[in-house]
Amino acid sequence: MHSWIRRTAIALVVAWSSTVAAQPMAPGAPPGPAAPPQGGPNLPSSGGLTAPAPLEDAEARAPGGAASSLAASETADSGRGLTWFWLDAEGGFQHVGLETFDVDKSNLTAGLVPTEASGAFVSAGLGVQLLFLRIGPRGRIAFFDDWRMYSVGGEIGIRLPLGFLEPHAELGGGYVAFGSLADSPFAVLADKAQIHGGYGRLSGGLDFYLGKVFALGPFASWEFMGLTRPGVAVSDLDPSRVGSLSDAQKTAAALEGSGYGSSISVGGRLGLNF
Repeated sequence: MHSWIRRTAIALVVAWSSTVAAQPMAPGAPPGPAAPPQGGPNLPSSGGLTAPAPLEDAEARAPGGAASSLAASETADSGRGLTWFWLDAEGGFQHVGLETFDVDKSNLTAGLVPTEASGAFVSAGLGVQLLFLRIGPRGRIAFFDDWRMYSVGGEIGIRLPLGFLEPHAELGGGYVAFGSLADSPFAVLADKAQIHGGYGRLSGGLDFYLGKVFALGPFASWEFMGLTRPGVAVSDLDPSRVGSLSDAQKTAAALEGSGYGSSISVGGRLGLNF
């Protein structure tokens, strides 16, 4: 009886061992590591469950997402890059009043020429640019019937690049003088008394970029001028010309003249940017 039980137990153990050995297994392939939990290696997990991956990355890369919009804006941008140096030329119309803010309108010009005039002007400037700021010298010549107005000084400006558009504003100042008076009634004083002084200028405009280098656009400016003229005694003037002066003009010429004037300008600008 006992021997029969022993033989039966041995037979069951052999049968179970044969069943386990019969299961297929790739030859020579060691058991691989456990698969990492879905959702990424750094995501929190608990009880064998792992949190899903965040949606921000997928949304950013999806069409219309943040990364897609940024790439589109970079493609649509003008791609001008940084500007370090600039130069430009300007031209247009200018109206000037030599004694706009002066009560006595006879001293500055001694009553020999009009104190208001309109004409054309040309201007040129160059300088450096540091991000949004520009600084450099500028010269301008304005052409009027009885005189020329020359100005030279410096200016500082700010620019806001918006793709191919660039609004800008400048503040400048310097020295201003009047010349080419030989053909005007003021010529009798021109050799002895020059009208000159200082100016301050405020301007602004909008540039349109044609590529990375060229820009053009309209602008307007306003100037304030403080002008002076030394007095000239009649005895110091050319006797052949003194006879053309009235008594009032002789008296005004002997006095020092001064005035506070202004001018407005509108025109166009062509610039090069490097």
